[in-house]
Amino acid sequence: MLEAGKAWTRVKTSQARLWSDWTMIIGPGLMKARAEAMATCNTPTSRPIGRGYNTAMASLLEEYDLNDMSETARAHILKIMENLAAVEEWRAKQDDPDDLNHPSRVWLKYQRSSTQADERTQKERERRRAERRESASQELEAAQERIRELEAELEHLKVYIQELEAAIEQLRKSQPQEQSKRRGRPPGSKNKTPKRRGRPPGSKNRPKPEMQAAP
Repeated sequence: MLEAGKAWTRVKTSQARLWSDWTMIIGPGLMKARAEAMATCNTPTSRPIGRGYNTAMASLLEEYDLNDMSETARAHILKIMENLAAVEEWRAKQDDPDDLNHPSRVWLKYQRSSTQADERTQKERERRRAERRESASQELEAAQERIRELEAELEHLKVYIQELEAAIEQLRKSQPQEQSKRRGRPPGSKNKTPKRRGRPPGSKNRPKPEMQAAP
């Protein structure tokens, strides 16, 4: 905490304006002071709010010569410390990162950039959702068209099956007629057993004449 006070003195007297003073000394010192103030006042929530917290924090800031820092700058450096990795990554990508050495300037620009990035991300998400909806609509339409084609094919198959069944039935009916024609009888005629030739009625069996031997 003492080092934080010394770094703040350098910054406010313009002896040096180093970003590292804010992020490596002042910021960590303020984070420690906030945690100590919250522990001292036994705040019922995890947020640094309330009269007890404000009183404890003011006492610590005065003790370590940080009490003349503006509330805005203090709030911004605390926000930066909570998001330090993301802020440092963003700052390193700027055209002139060395010009970004005050927490308020850094945080406000970072926040605007993040908001714009969020808007771009939101637009990209909406575009992708629209593309997915369009793709799903096209797939549904294609599936419905295929269903209609299959239904038409099914109707054709039903007609074909009916025609085939009718042809089979007609063939069954015509088979007895064809068989009768091949036998030479009209359809419906019955088989007649041919009569055997016999002797006239009243005739008797006569013995066969004996054959005489030749002299």
